[in-house]
Amino acid sequence: MASDKNSQPYPKYQVELLIFETTAIRGWTEETWPLIDTDIDLDGSVPAEPLNDKYLMLASQAKKLKPEIGYKILMHQAYAVYGLPEEKATRISFENYPETEWTSKVKGDFLFYKSRYPHIDVEFQVDKAIPSRVRDDLGKQQKMEIVEPMVGMPPVWRFYLKESRKVLKDEIHYIDHPLFGALVKVQPVED
Repeated sequence: MASDKNSQPYPKYQVELLIFETTAIRGWTEETWPLIDTDIDLDGSVPAEPLNDKYLMLASQAKKLKPEIGYKILMHQAYAVYGLPEEKATRISFENYPETEWTSKVKGDFLFYKSRYPHIDVEFQVDKAIPSRVRDDLGKQQKMEIVEPMVGMPPVWRFYLKESRKVLKDEIHYIDHPLFGALVKVQPVED
């Protein structure tokens, strides 16, 4: 356990994030999505070494998110962090590294802290390639002036999600978006 100068022990936790996307097409044109051209601000965040995959708690949920049923996992990582008070906690950055230009990119961070209960603030962006079969409909939905098909539309649309939750032991939290989502699980661990 970590402790402060007053020898106050801080418990250690495993924080796991499983970020996935849906391959459904209709989510693209059911809502109006703001055009975000700035990168998420990760100033003040620090990278951390993810835990070995053998420690993943959401492995059984990950197995269910198969492409055959319309899902693709973008990032699945767990981190060991101390349950510090909010004012002492540090944001942990994360990012996936896509295999191809058509694989969605995830970039973000989270703040894990403990007051009376553990809390997590997750903030991330997903850069998702626009499927060619929805480009025209997306342009109309967004009220974009497109002179001719495939011109005037960016190849990738950026989505942004920010969520804060109180998290309890053994709970799985679902952070929802029509085109992607995240599962979060937090568990106390021994040193």
